[in-house]
Amino acid sequence: MSKLDNILKDGEQLLWSGKAENYEVLDATNKPELIHRSILCTGICILIEALYIGTAIYLDAGIKWGIVVALLIACAASPILFVTRSMKLKDYIYAATDKRLLILADQNREIDYPRIPKCEFKEDSDGHITLLCGEKAVISKPGKWREIAFFGNPGDDGVSPCDTFAFYAIDQPEGLRKVLEGKVPFEDVE
Repeated sequence: MSKLDNILKDGEQLLWSGKAENYEVLDATNKPELIHRSILCTGICILIEALYIGTAIYLDAGIKWGIVVALLIACAASPILFVTRSMKLKDYIYAATDKRLLILADQNREIDYPRIPKCEFKEDSDGHITLLCGEKAVISKPGKWREIAFFGNPGDDGVSPCDTFAFYAIDQPEGLRKVLEGKVPFEDVE
């Protein structure tokens, strides 16, 4: 894995690396999240469209159909982005060194062990084991784990990345757990 060799700092040792195991994009754990987002996005788009059309009619300004179409495209984009992000996670490389955890992706992310206040391995209803690091990540629901792994910080401005960091659906969780013993404070698999 030459990608890993290029990211290691001088004197840093790679102790473990892996990827996400094969998973269904719309599995039982994540399908409700997609449905929820789609309903919410559709509702917001309908509200904005109704306000726009109502205001245009009230002001006798005429309806600009390009705006209506742009809003419909934005509405369709939310579920599409959810699915494409979920597929991208399959290409991520997870790594643990003697100093930090790394996610190698389009935009690499890292977290030094001393910056991890809490760490847990958790299993979702589909049997995927995910490493969650940080208070917010640990208490998050399984439907949010992919988002945490993808963004590192799922939409909460001002929160340190060390509060929401995850390796989603780890293919070799036992090996990673052994490497992390004594380096981070973590709990047992639930």
